Amino acid sequence: MNYAVALAKNQRKYFHKASAREKFIEKRVEKISYIFFGITFIAVVLEFFVHTGWIMVITTLLPAAVASLHGAMGSEESGRNEGRYKMMEEGTKDWLNDYEHCSEDNIKAKGMHELANLLLSEVDGWHKLMKDLEIHLG
Repeated sequence: MNYAVALAKNQRKYFHKASAREKFIEKRVEKISYIFFGITFIAVVLEFFVHTGWIMVITTLLPAAVASLHGAMGSEESGRNEGRYKMMEEGTKDWLNDYEHCSEDNIKAKGMHELANLLLSEVDGWHKLMKDLEIHLG
């Protein structure tokens, strides 16, 4: 029983860190986007007065760079991952609160089953992915 509680606490820490990491990445990309579009706007305004090749490069390169950053974020599914990690963190937190406040052994055994289902809910998605891609593991 102590092992399950330690496992749940460690998983909660992991999901908290993973959620924070995904949120940080999302905020960083958003900040870079604002900076690049600000520079692009200034370059477009300058283009009205000064016509140089560098300004044209800036006005085409920076929006493309921002689009590729957002495309990379989309392929990484940072927003969805952050939400999933947050949900798992809350689930393990709720399980720990429920488990620590109950005293009967049969209720604790049921709680162990709930923890296993919660942690394996992450694996379920991978199982479906492997089945859809027809990748056999073993």
